[in-house]
Amino acid sequence: LVNLLMEKCRIAAVFSAAEGGWRYVIGSRAVDLRRCAKEIGKAESRGRAELSLLALERADIPAAEYAARMDALLMDDYMPNWLRRDVAARLPDTYTANGKTDWAGVEKTLLAALASGDWSDLTRTAYTRQSSSDKQLLALASVVNQLADAGESARAKALLEKGATLLGYDKKPEEVLVAENRMIPGTFERATLSQVKERFSFLQKCRSRFDRAEMSADNGVLMELDE
Repeated sequence: LVNLLMEKCRIAAVFSAAEGGWRYVIGSRAVDLRRCAKEIGKAESRGRAELSLLALERADIPAAEYAARMDALLMDDYMPNWLRRDVAARLPDTYTANGKTDWAGVEKTLLAALASGDWSDLTRTAYTRQSSSDKQLLALASVVNQLADAGESARAKALLEKGATLLGYDKKPEEVLVAENRMIPGTFERATLSQVKERFSFLQKCRSRFDRAEMSADNGVLMELDE
């Protein structure tokens, strides 16, 4: 619970085993930890329940209401990172009504969610996690591929670059590594350059779909992204 509080409240905790017991020092930012603890405890159950309810109600509620409730889950800081990733990846479906997808709405909502905070699940804010796989980048890639599959390759490529810039991937891996490790407090494990480069490699694989498509344009062939 303490780790989740540190992550969601954006405050640092430094642990030690000095004097035979565990201690932690909380940063100076004023936070109502009791209220936050209650919200965190309820969030995942609330999110799962809302997703199940929306699946049952979708055929009976207006499309705008369905989208608004899904968006509320996506923008809720207390939702677990995996749930926000999954809701983001489903944005094209969320914004589809009567067989037509509102891609402008998808793009606007996704970019707003990416800019709203850090739900990457990387060590920089989730100190007990890892530094190789970025949940925000995974969500971006999923939506981009769905947009490209719908025949909007140019638009998908532009969305990928906008999202990548919002997530800080317009910088060099070495610069990202330095910035991330400054955010990890105490003795928590630092990110490594190889871990950061894994994320850049994934991004480059996403970009390669469009590079190959452009190379094949003269033949009218859209090459699929390798699994």
